[in-house]
Amino acid sequence: MTGQPETSPRRRRRWWLWLPLTLLVLLLLAVVGGSWYASGVIADEYRADQPESPYDLRVVSADEQGISYQVAEGEDPPEDDGLQSVRTEDGTFVLTGPAVQTQADVRTRLVEQTVGEVPAAGSPARLDSWYYPKDPSSLGIAFTDVMVPGPLGDYPAWFIPGSGPTWIIFTHGRGADPREGLRQLSVTDSFGYPTLMISYRNDEDAPQTDGLVRFGQEEWPDLEAAVQYALDNGASDVILTGASTGGAISLALLENSALADRVRALFFDSPALAMGSVVSHVGAERGYPGIVLGLGKWFAQMRYDLDWDAMDYASAVDDITMPALMLHSTEDGTIPYEAVAPVYDQMAGNPEIEVRIVDEAQHVGVWNSYRDDYTTWLTDFLAQVGSAP
Repeated sequence: MTGQPETSPRRRRRWWLWLPLTLLVLLLLAVVGGSWYASGVIADEYRADQPESPYDLRVVSADEQGISYQVAEGEDPPEDDGLQSVRTEDGTFVLTGPAVQTQADVRTRLVEQTVGEVPAAGSPARLDSWYYPKDPSSLGIAFTDVMVPGPLGDYPAWFIPGSGPTWIIFTHGRGADPREGLRQLSVTDSFGYPTLMISYRNDEDAPQTDGLVRFGQEEWPDLEAAVQYALDNGASDVILTGASTGGAISLALLENSALADRVRALFFDSPALAMGSVVSHVGAERGYPGIVLGLGKWFAQMRYDLDWDAMDYASAVDDITMPALMLHSTEDGTIPYEAVAPVYDQMAGNPEIEVRIVDEAQHVGVWNSYRDDYTTWLTDFLAQVGSAP
């Protein structure tokens, strides 16, 4: 009987020689595949059209004095601190105070104002950190809808009339809209500045591109158009204010625009100062290996034209030759303080810049957690800045 031929030692050795190379190829494919996937995740985070927050609460009881609610079944508890509105699915806004009392799984807040009908028990609701509903009329402030001509077409904006030749121009963050700035307006309106609360490309009703926000890399000409609109309508100079991405867009204008010399002062809440560092920091927290993050960022730059150098505003510090006030929280989960701290450290050498770092505030939530301090800081800053003669 003839048996099977034995595998020669030489052939066995050849197979073992191929094994490390095979494993290396598989590892490289895994790294490249993971990095390609990571680049898509990055792009999704940069889209202007972000999913709306779920109505993850249910009202237990409500009246003109207080409101109680609990997390809806199957939902994760939302961040629930500082001043918040309880916003119901049918459009009511219950503006509440900062204190939260918790008993079992029910949370209770005191009501400052109810805009709409008092919610019925069982109403779907969610927290709204922008606090004020609708538009400047929520604050009893008169305004006009205007269209700002820009590089891609006309951009909708809110104009609040005032006196004096210095205008405030507010730029909101990614996935937000001008309503985000109503908390700031509740402070600045007392100064009487004419104020323009703007939109930019890829906002609803604004000109569209590919739907990605590039943190100033592409959007600064839209803000430049708003500055030109102010100058064409009686302004001699402007104060640029912004939340998150709005800060990045404003700094990009300082670096790139011929109108930078018309900027009198800057005020930012939670500015997006260094998005490459932010992606690396957040990605590491989510467990992405460093090599996957690095290659993923490179793929994102190639696939989606995300220029990390252009979105790193450490280079803009030297362009800040006017008074500036910047607020940030060590608990910011969107633009983590640790990721942008090197830029703030660099700002420490610029006498024009005042940086205030707080604890226990959400992203763009310093007003919500420190309303009195926020009001004092911004009031003192604007008093220092004054108006152009």
